[in-house]
Amino acid sequence: SILTPELIGALSTANRVLGFVNAPSMMQFAVEKAITCNIDKSVEWYKERRDLLYKGIIDAGLECNLPEGAFYLFPKVPQGCTDFRFSAILKEKLVLAVPGTAFGDSRCVRFAYCCDVDTIERVIPRIAEALKIANEEKEKINYSIEVLPTEVKYVIIDTQDGYQLSPLGYYGDSYKCFLGSELGDIVSSECISNNATYFPDYSGGTSTTVPPKPTKCDDGTADVKQYAKGLKFGYIKDASNDELKQILSRVGPIRGVINYYKDDDMLDRDQGILLQQDQDQWIIARQYIEPNIEYDEVTLYIEERIPFIHADGGTNSKITGDVFYYDCRYPTSETSSSVCECPEELNILSIDAIKDTICVIYCNKKTIDTPEDVCPCPDKKDKASIKADPRTGDKGICSSGSVHMTFNLIKAIQIFPTFAMFL
Repeated sequence: SILTPELIGALSTANRVLGFVNAPSMMQFAVEKAITCNIDKSVEWYKERRDLLYKGIIDAGLECNLPEGAFYLFPKVPQGCTDFRFSAILKEKLVLAVPGTAFGDSRCVRFAYCCDVDTIERVIPRIAEALKIANEEKEKINYSIEVLPTEVKYVIIDTQDGYQLSPLGYYGDSYKCFLGSELGDIVSSECISNNATYFPDYSGGTSTTVPPKPTKCDDGTADVKQYAKGLKFGYIKDASNDELKQILSRVGPIRGVINYYKDDDMLDRDQGILLQQDQDQWIIARQYIEPNIEYDEVTLYIEERIPFIHADGGTNSKITGDVFYYDCRYPTSETSSSVCECPEELNILSIDAIKDTICVIYCNKKTIDTPEDVCPCPDKKDKASIKADPRTGDKGICSSGSVHMTFNLIKAIQIFPTFAMFL
């Protein structure tokens, strides 16, 4: 058989879960004989290593809960970085971490501390180096932070809290950066520096205030050139498969997570860039990071298919994700008509938000139903226009009024003298 990426992933997970994480049956028989053994020394052995690694990653700047009975730590990955990406950076530093996706939480990675103290002492500075690299990659969003207002108000739907305020800077989550991209668009890092030490709340920051929104590039002469104007950020939560079909058709691909359920119980989850449907499957682009001799590593996206419903008795699915898109309800003069198509029917275009922005009303395409306030009726003296306008017929909206009355008046003048000749 051919080893596909799906099969490799399934075998790897099965090997890890059945052979290492869950206790094998032979080991359970051995434990039965040793159940009365004193384990105080083993507990102290693990506690020493837990405390050492925990202090190291907290000092490095990672967030983590202190475990009370596990043999591993489960810290959050740096803001703006995925669990797979951070695991790959750690691997470059010869530190092995397992992406949290394998354990149901893509926000974290897992470090096991069932090893020698010397090993833990060696990896702590390497974890700090990996965190620095991940934060440097985050620096590409500087401009998006600088264009934000002094405070950002988060409206929290379906909660009693109402809203919360987040100060300007790197505080908060990635949604603040997305908002900055909406307000100030995207600027090349060749123009605006990505040195995040300009921000007071950034690790190693040297400033006490956030820099103002730049109007010139760092060289002081070139104007700031903005890209992706008009793009909006959207967040989708717990959409059904049918709802996602409609969303994809309107806004395009979505980066998201699909949670598979059997009634109210979650069976499994998967993630990727959801592209479109193929019968009862989603076509997704899944990210893979592979080593490369020339570039150290390369990021690949491979097309795969995942089911709407889980094969193991699944009943429903919920999709959560985010997307950048053009909001055609509120276009700007720079929004492309190839992105937001203009309605062909003038009566529909006349009430559409994109009228007079990117779409122009051409009255040479009018029909018998085109309203007069969209395309005025032709001048009564312009016989050619009257003849060409489909609304000047007997049932058209331009058949009544001054044009129709003029025709009736002409007929009356011709008929009345005829009657007078016979009086």
